[in-house]
Amino acid sequence: MLWLAKSFLSIEECDKLDEFFSRKELISGGIYDEYEGKRATENNDLRHCLTSYHSLGGEIAWFCDKVERMNLKLAKLWRLGPVKTIEELKYIVYRPGHHFQTWHADNTDPPTKNRIITFSGMLSSKNSFTGGELLIKKNNEINSIELKKGDFVFFHSGYVHKVDAVKSGERKVVVNWTTKDCE
Repeated sequence: MLWLAKSFLSIEECDKLDEFFSRKELISGGIYDEYEGKRATENNDLRHCLTSYHSLGGEIAWFCDKVERMNLKLAKLWRLGPVKTIEELKYIVYRPGHHFQTWHADNTDPPTKNRIITFSGMLSSKNSFTGGELLIKKNNEINSIELKKGDFVFFHSGYVHKVDAVKSGERKVVVNWTTKDCE
């Protein structure tokens, strides 16, 4: 369950999203303990990036609707049952030395256990950074996912993945998760 959507967004749509996301202050993308509501670690060996969270709808409703339609199509294709997108969008900026080096799945603890589809969408031009490779393990095989500006990858939230360190420039992505509709 991995779907690469080439040119999911146009260059202009990517620039519009990036401009919208960049209005909000970026914070450290550290690891959080969801149970205690506080930062669990400042260990940059695990994950080091800058991030901001954005509500669904409003000025970017057009984007949210487009992603929702794709998620519904994939849920049907992959026979996942009813799904819904309820979490905020996450904008992530990786600068030189930034990474998410820990192999991880997006649905492994109680607050995230209902996540079923993860997406990552590239907002940077490929020539604007080096490094920052997205790796996804599927059936014990490591897949290197090369995304160009406007490309999105949708995959099962249970697949382990990581992002190698950026060597130069900035790697900007938008990510989100679709959950099982348990109502």
